[in-house]
Amino acid sequence: MKNLFNRIFPEKNENYEKAKIGLEEVKKKFDGFVMSFPDISEHEIMLIKDKWETLPKQISKDVEVMAIRATKEYKSLVSHYKRNAYILPHKHSNSYEYGKIMEGQIQDRFTGKIYHKGDEYKFAPNQAHYLNTNGNECVVYSILTDNPQYVMKPLPKKLMETLNLT
Repeated sequence: MKNLFNRIFPEKNENYEKAKIGLEEVKKKFDGFVMSFPDISEHEIMLIKDKWETLPKQISKDVEVMAIRATKEYKSLVSHYKRNAYILPHKHSNSYEYGKIMEGQIQDRFTGKIYHKGDEYKFAPNQAHYLNTNGNECVVYSILTDNPQYVMKPLPKKLMETLNLT
């Protein structure tokens, strides 16, 4: 974005400031975040708050993701894995991934560990993982953060009700 602005506005004038303010307003209205899978493909996935997005077939099979919140400290999302669904092996280069199984069960195919409803997991930065439902459906609440000591907070009650997780 910075390079684009520099090309359009070689001098920081009044129009530059107006465009910058306009983009900041758009950013405030857009309450989601972008996920990147650099180890798998060049695809980036834009997640929008409170809206299910199906992940591309290049990186997954039958997985829907909904952004909940994006702050400087963390990004939270809910993933719905259908039967026999998966996200291809990947890692997060700068973030820890914390997860809690809200419904069903899921397996990390790299370790063989099966996570059941109520279980939590933590993947460190650069720790490869390959989550697969093996014939089950699963709902996972996830946090991506740079904080190695992050403590997951429960999903808001209203969201739990909306997702039929009560």
